[in-house]
Amino acid sequence: MRFVNYTTVDEADDYIHVRLQADGQPGAPDALPDLASLLSARPHPKTLVVDMAGIQWIDSSTIGGLIGLHKRCQEAGRHLILHAVQPPVADVLRFCKLDRLLTIKPGQTEALALAVGGAK
Repeated sequence: MRFVNYTTVDEADDYIHVRLQADGQPGAPDALPDLASLLSARPHPKTLVVDMAGIQWIDSSTIGGLIGLHKRCQEAGRHLILHAVQPPVADVLRFCKLDRLLTIKPGQTEALALAVGGAK
């Protein structure tokens, strides 16, 4: 079973920025970490910013995990922003029309600007 690990890149009053990395060999992860718990454990950050550069492709399990994470963030009044989504992953998200549901920014600068109240 392949898991995704995360590291906290940065934390501010407005956001928590984490980087995902699949363990072992390149491939689709079987399970996403419980990132929504990062927000529930902290009263202030409104946004979870996720660096997807370390994820080279995704499968239905990962898609379900992203949808669940989005839903949990919404239920908590928080936002989810993905950035640095690799082309194969972006293709799958577009095919599933999840690019309409999820907020996806090309790079870290755009994602963090949005997280602190910048333009969409």
